[in-house]
Formats: sequence, C-alpha cells, structure tokens
Amino acid sequence: MSEKKEFEVTEALLDKRNLIEASAGTGKTYSIAILVLRLLIEKPSNRQHHIRIQEILMVTFTNYAVAELETRVRLFIRTAYDFCLNNTAECDKTIQKVVKRAIEKNGLEETTLLLKEAVLMLDETSIM
Repeated sequence: MSEKKEFEVTEALLDKRNLIEASAGTGKTYSIAILVLRLLIEKPSNRQHHIRIQEILMVTFTNYAVAELETRVRLFIRTAYDFCLNNTAECDKTIQKVVKRAIEKNGLEETTLLLKEAVLMLDETSIM
C-alpha cells in the first residue's frame, strides 16, 4: 500500500493523477483551482498543444461545491491574467508563484495569451 504524503499543489505532477482527499475546510477547492491554473499555463511548451479550459472536466459532489469551485477557478484565472498584465497587482502568493514559473518556461507574451484565452472561454468550463 502506498504511503500518504503531504500534498504540495505547486509541485504536484501534472501528467499523473492526483487524488485530493481531506476533511472540510482544508483547502481542496483551492488546490483544485490552482491545479486548473497550472494545467492552463505550465503544461504547454507549444501553443498548438496546450490544454484549454473547455477540455478540463472538474467533478465534485454537491451543488454548493460546484458553485464554489466555479467561482474559485474563475477568480484564479482572472487574477493570474491581471498579474501578467500588471506585475504589481495584488495577488495570492501561490498564484504569483505559478504565473512566474510559467513566464520563466513559456515567456510573458505566451503566458499572457494563454490566460487571455482562458478568461475569454470561462463560460465553457465543465464543472459538475
């Protein structure tokens, strides 16, 4: 049986499965929203092969959780986009870390374009 280990959302591998199981109020929704942001801007090294927001399926168990996750994903993507446009914008430290790492990998222009596309497609999210 595999050993459970502390989940670090900014270091979790994106090409593997991640099971987030924890009690209420422990940050599961936050972690899922950060993983979505990472999938959108860290994964691509080629714009033609990047993951789009409408290709990500998020599933949770209650209508309340769906609404909360949708709100969080929208907020994090918009915040990340604003941070790309204005590096001095108030921003969650984890979002800053994710965006800065994507900029190092893909460049500011590419990261900004990926986030702009995600913002424009937010109505196409699949959260159930």
